[in-house]
Amino acid sequence: MDASTRATSAIDGTAASDAPTTQVSRASPETALPADVQQVLDHYTQICNLADKFQQDPASQSLRFQLRKRINLAVNQIGLSLPSVLHKSSVLAALLHESLTTETAVESSESVSLLDAWLQLQVVRRIVREGAEQVVVSLPSSFALGAVLVLLTQQHPRLKPVVLGTFYQLCPYTIPHWYRRRPGESLEAYLVRLGYSKPNESFESYCERMGGYLSLFAAMLQTALPNMHPNPYGTGMLWTWSARVVNAKPRRMTCLLLGNVFEVAGYALSQQYGNQFRKLLRLVEAEVLPRLPKDAPPGPTARLKHWIEEALRSGPQPCPGHILPMRDSQNT
Repeated sequence: MDASTRATSAIDGTAASDAPTTQVSRASPETALPADVQQVLDHYTQICNLADKFQQDPASQSLRFQLRKRINLAVNQIGLSLPSVLHKSSVLAALLHESLTTETAVESSESVSLLDAWLQLQVVRRIVREGAEQVVVSLPSSFALGAVLVLLTQQHPRLKPVVLGTFYQLCPYTIPHWYRRRPGESLEAYLVRLGYSKPNESFESYCERMGGYLSLFAAMLQTALPNMHPNPYGTGMLWTWSARVVNAKPRRMTCLLLGNVFEVAGYALSQQYGNQFRKLLRLVEAEVLPRLPKDAPPGPTARLKHWIEEALRSGPQPCPGHILPMRDSQNT
């Protein structure tokens, strides 16, 4: 069995001998995406198509190079402090504003210019991918980068479906959704939909990246900065996500999903929903954990079980870094 087939087996929970190769899985059909998610993905696809047109324009090559440099510089300099987050958010917001006013914007037949669509994707993807990498090393970075996404969306509301669409594409568990292989779909295309970076990526590496995306996603949804307008995403979306995971059939990835999200945002959920959140935790303890598949990784399972036990005993504790300090050690 090759690495990509093992990866597919690991994700959908099938036994190795039943993993799809050239045949479509005999498992039950994939459930339809929620209407709100499908609407986001439809808009995201439109933005991607417009951005691709700008990317293929030879005349804009120099402009793309300069804009990427400015985006990378700003994102690389986001520190773990409130002043840094506010400053770099302003820099990126100003860059997005330029795309609406610059004379070099290439117009499309849509209401969005090609340049604006391209910039939206570049900024959001750069932050989300940076976050997934940094969170593995430093969990507090999820709060800084998540706050930047919130601040940018507040100033540019058109970014919201692009931000969500980026998460949904890179990590379908942020929907959450468990894709199944489509009739006639190649194994490589299927793994891309699952979020694998390459067909032979190891399951361990895949889980690490998915965990990074989930931590950043949770941090963004629960962001609440001093004197800030309401979060355009909010804990309500996080509550809906949690309910969807808990109500779904327990899978090999379930504990990884819940563990990462509860570690980052369990305190915020507890503050917002109180006893309802405690009931949700008891439901996970009584109904989800005992029904996990036999090949569920023991590490994430033990970690989630321990977190729930501690949360029910003394209440969820804030994740380190959830309050951005006024200073950090970085040169911001």
